[in-house]
Parts: sequence; C-alpha cells; structure tokens
Amino acid sequence: MSKKRGTSNAPIVLGIVGGVLGLPAALCSGACAAAVESMDEVAAAGITEFYLYGALIVSFLLIVISCFTKKFPMVSGLLMLVCTIAGFVLFIVTMNILGIIAMVLTLIGSILALVQKKEIIE
Repeated sequence: MSKKRGTSNAPIVLGIVGGVLGLPAALCSGACAAAVESMDEVAAAGITEFYLYGALIVSFLLIVISCFTKKFPMVSGLLMLVCTIAGFVLFIVTMNILGIIAMVLTLIGSILALVQKKEIIE
C-alpha cells in the first residue's frame, strides 16, 4: 500500500507564520470587537470573549494543522482552508489588519498544500 507525501515545506512555514501572527491579532480582536459593537457592557463582554477565543482557537489550529502538511497534504490543506475562512470572518468583522495579513499567509499556505507535487512512498 503506497501513501502520498507532500514535497514542499512552504505550506508548513506559511501556516506556522500565519498562526503565530494570528495569536497577537487574536488578543487585539476582542478589544476591537468591543469597540466596533455599540452595545451595552454585558453584550459587549460576550462579543469580546467570542472573538478573542475564536481567533485564538483558529490560530492554534492553524499552527498544529500546518505541521502535518508534509505527511497529509490534502487533508491538512483542506483543514487549513476551513480554519483560514473562519479566521477571515473573525478578523474582518473586528477590522484587525494583522489578523487579515496572517490569514492571507495561511490561505496561500493552504492552497500550496493542496496543489503541491506529491511523492509516492512505498
């Protein structure tokens, strides 16, 4: 039974760099969400926590998933793409430029993971 393995390290690097840049962006995301939403303090606190934890989870997932793009390029590429879309939504709503830049990097990494050449391992 043969397996396919990715040949490029670029998706790994882009995914990790994007995920690491997403971590400080996630911290700002909660504060930005509270500023964007003009709600009462109780509702703004819930929104702040949602964007903070959501962005942190997306960033950590991108770092972990990108480490597996060499071994499982198609699955990792698809998972990175899903996390990147979720990250785009979170960071665009809060107008977080660093987060958007991080998601662009992971988008490029996920596309590269999907289209890279694969070698067959016996």
